[in-house]
Amino acid sequence: MQDATAQMAMLQFISSGLKRVAVPSTIHCDHLIEAQVGGAKDLARAKDLNKEVYNFLSTAGSKYGVGFWKPGSGIIHQIILENYAFPGVLLIGTDSHTPNGGGLGGLCIGVGGADAVDVMADIPWELKGRHPEGRRHIDSERRHGSQRGVFRTGRRIHFVHRNGYHLQHGSRDRGYNLGLSVQQPHEGLPHRNKPPRYRSV
Repeated sequence: MQDATAQMAMLQFISSGLKRVAVPSTIHCDHLIEAQVGGAKDLARAKDLNKEVYNFLSTAGSKYGVGFWKPGSGIIHQIILENYAFPGVLLIGTDSHTPNGGGLGGLCIGVGGADAVDVMADIPWELKGRHPEGRRHIDSERRHGSQRGVFRTGRRIHFVHRNGYHLQHGSRDRGYNLGLSVQQPHEGLPHRNKPPRYRSV
């Protein structure tokens, strides 16, 4: 969860009476930092203005078993991509960029804070869906295509690009992000047969 939505989500979870979250959960303090002057000064200003919020999220997270990424740790969708997303994962997040993790072969979906509370409380997460509608992406090497495709609201998109392996990771994660930006539940691009090299480094 990002810090702007995590406040209400944590209050709702606390009111549930549960002692700990049922699934691994994290809070990321990045949304309340405003870019005005420059990195260090903006971070110091955010820490001063939002001290009470950060203290609440930190202590509530500690009490209920929720990981806490303090202000200055990085942007939530990049942290998710580098630390939590992997092929086959179902990841629910409260940031609109959560689908970036789809570039690694996971099903990563951005939801509202109340949906996140349901997941943390071990209530099954549900999604209305129809049969997948396949969309073939243009081969990025031949026609200068990338993650662009045809999206329609209310449809589930299954990325079936036969040359999906040729897309750079940046194109893959942006494609997934675009999918959810227009409210598209979606399935992952198949991963290469070999495990990703970055996991063995």
